[in-house]
This record gives sequence, C-alpha cells and structure tokens, in this order.
Amino acid sequence: MKTRGESSGRSPGLIAYCALHQRISSVTPSDYRNTMRSFHEHLHVESRRFHTFALQQRDNLDRTLARSISALVGTTDPRIEKNILNALVRSRQESPVSGLMRSTETEVIEIAPRDPFARKLCRKGEEYLQDLGFSGTLPSSVYESSFVIQGSENLDNLEILVRDVLGIYGGTHGKHLKEFGQYSYAVYNLLREGTGTAAEQLSNGFHESSLYFSKPDPDVIKYAPFRKQLVEMLSAVERSIGLSTSLWQRKLGLGVGAEFILRINFRERERLDEVVSALAGTDANPVVRSALLDRGSMVTRQVSFAQSVAIDG
Repeated sequence: MKTRGESSGRSPGLIAYCALHQRISSVTPSDYRNTMRSFHEHLHVESRRFHTFALQQRDNLDRTLARSISALVGTTDPRIEKNILNALVRSRQESPVSGLMRSTETEVIEIAPRDPFARKLCRKGEEYLQDLGFSGTLPSSVYESSFVIQGSENLDNLEILVRDVLGIYGGTHGKHLKEFGQYSYAVYNLLREGTGTAAEQLSNGFHESSLYFSKPDPDVIKYAPFRKQLVEMLSAVERSIGLSTSLWQRKLGLGVGAEFILRINFRERERLDEVVSALAGTDANPVVRSALLDRGSMVTRQVSFAQSVAIDG
C-alpha cells in the first residue's frame, strides 16, 4: 500500500470540490459531526473499490492491446508481447488516480487573534459567510467538506460515487440532507501546495485558516504576474514561519464567492497571528499584498476529519 503523491506536472492537476453547509439548529454538533464522518468514511471505502476496479480494467485493456499489436506485427514471441505490455504500462504511469485522493471535514470556529490585520480579516470572514447566505450563529454551525481529486474526469467519477454508489437520498448522504440548511458549492484548481504540514498529515485538532480573495481589475494587474507574485510571496512566508500553505483558484464559472483561496494549516491557534504578520511583513507587490490583507476575508476552521486514500498502482 502506498499513497499517491501530487501531480508531477505531466499528469492532470489536483481539483477540490468544496461544499460549505450549515447545520440546522435542531441537530446537535456531535450528531452532525458523526454524520459527516460516516459520510467521508463510506465514500473512502467506495472510492477505493472504484479505484481497484479501474486498475483491473486498465490492466485487462493493456494485455488485450499487447496481444493485438503482437498479432498485427506477425509475431508469437512472448518476449515481444511482454515488451509491448511494459511500454503500455509505462505510458499510463502519469494517468490520474481514479476516484478520491483525499478529503477533509472542518467546522468554523471563533478565534480572537491579537494581530490587527488578522482581527480585520476574521471580521470580514464572517461578513463573507453572510454574503454567501449563511446566517444565525455562524461560528458554531458552518462546516466545509472538501474532496480532492486528480483531473477533471474524476469530477464525473466523484458524482457517480456519491449519486449512484452511496445514493443521494439513502444512507449517510440522505441523513445529511435532512440535517443542513444553507449551502454553497465551488470547484477549485490547485495552483501551489507548499511544504511543512502537508495536507496528507492533517488530523483532528488541526486548524485551517482560509483566506478568500480575488484578483484586482485587469487594468491593475493581469493573471500571470498576479499568480507569479502570489507564489513568490507564499514561498517567502513559508520559509519564515515553517507552515504549509496551499493556493487554489476557482475553476471558470464553477461556484460562487471569491476566486482564490489561500489555505493555511497549523495546530496552535496562536500561530494565526504569526501567519498574518508574516504576510503583512513581506516585500511583495503592494497590489498583491493588498488583495489579500485589505480586501480578503478569513475563515478559520477546526479539522474534524482528514484522510488520504491509500492506493496501489
């Protein structure tokens, strides 16, 4: 058993399907947490079965192709057929993993940072959730489910797993439908994932601060320099504080809210001040820094479930 790493650059990149959802008041936090944990666990089990089946189908196809090619060239030498098969296997090494790569469940928490920039960002984070339609006692009732897949083909596979295998109205998904009210969905491409506390190492008790922001108007800065300078800024911050960040951009037209998410993982709540202070202290392009710290919105959540899918092949 091994855990498949991130894309090497030749294979399809990582995509996150993210759902913000709000627990209804008649459901207790512990019951809601149990529902979501059960949903994630069942999805991981079915995703592994799906992946195993896809590998079997791929292996059968490779063997059939190897036999067909051998027949076309008019040879019965088993060594040649084996060489053809090995070549086919190597050609598929960069194929995307079928099904789920990893998933997390987090719940919004109240946090009282000391850093003035952090306090402002957290206030705007609550306003951001309100703008998305969430209301009431926000910090204790809003959750995020995140499902990371490799390549857009797996958006279809994820839908099949949830809709047809687990079932929309039955099991834990059907139970979840009865336990939440407001929701918001979006799909994001991974632009950069740094070192430090890797997403695969997240566990219960970790915190994740999501900084939502958008690129300024194109007459101020274009996408290419904006993303480039964002990556340089994050690299400098990671070197200074030793925490992991990941940068995501919403897929074109797929979802609502801010276009970018900067996700920061840490264990101690106090480190949020350190992160925001480091962002504010970089010598990055003022336009880029302002997009994050002046116009951004931060939501901090606690991880209640995090798991990567261990796969073969």
